[in-house]
Amino acid sequence: MSITIMKSLNKAIVDQLKQLEIESCKNGEISLKLELDYKLRSRQQETENNEFLYYEGNQIIGYLGVLSFGSTAEITGMVHPAFRRNGIFTKLMEVASKEMESRKYSQILLLTDEKSTSGRGFVNSHGALYINSEYEMTFTDNPLSNLSKLTLTPAEPSDFYSIRRIDEECFGESNSLDVENTYVAYHDGTMIAKVRLELYNDKGGIFGLGVLPEFRNQGYGKGLLENSIFELRKQGAKKIFLQVVTENENALGLYLNTGFIIDSCMEYYQI
Repeated sequence: MSITIMKSLNKAIVDQLKQLEIESCKNGEISLKLELDYKLRSRQQETENNEFLYYEGNQIIGYLGVLSFGSTAEITGMVHPAFRRNGIFTKLMEVASKEMESRKYSQILLLTDEKSTSGRGFVNSHGALYINSEYEMTFTDNPLSNLSKLTLTPAEPSDFYSIRRIDEECFGESNSLDVENTYVAYHDGTMIAKVRLELYNDKGGIFGLGVLPEFRNQGYGKGLLENSIFELRKQGAKKIFLQVVTENENALGLYLNTGFIIDSCMEYYQI
């Protein structure tokens, strides 16, 4: 058995990890937030070691991945069911922790599905502090009715600081590094909303959807959401998903009313 450390993933390894994900999830009906397609597509993490693979021979039996969002790092991973209770993820965590010691993160988070007993056991053994939970939701093909409320426009580089302002107003901070895959919406010449749309093969994701506070409760949020669905469909998405903090009742109500259903719940713990 051996541990391999990498800066980024290639398609062959992602294919192996997806098979490991199927094996890891099929019995417990849990989900994992591995972001494998995003990592394969994005090259932002290449300068640091963020991928940790545990092999038995040529087979990957354990995986830990680090994903950075500004000063926050998210750690997630999995171990093949047949090899659990052997300390594999603990060994991966030890190696990853050494790699991360020199990085100036203000927050390091461990992620686990709320139904994963092994995941919860691991975070508890590390004395991790519960922060919040997040639903992953999938669109169920409801009719779209509010498309005329807003028009989405692909963001330009000159929009960067306006997008960061919306992020800070809506989420308290901004993790935007560029305007790639970001769309914006205007009202009377003022940018009032933004969203990032990602397409992974035929799966579309809606991220960072935000409307400036002074323009809320006027139908712009629903218009932004429905136009995002329409845009992803136009790009070829057959499945559309998003994520929302469970305590964000306003956003959750909007998503449910628009036709999204809850698939899973991910818990975040700080170490």
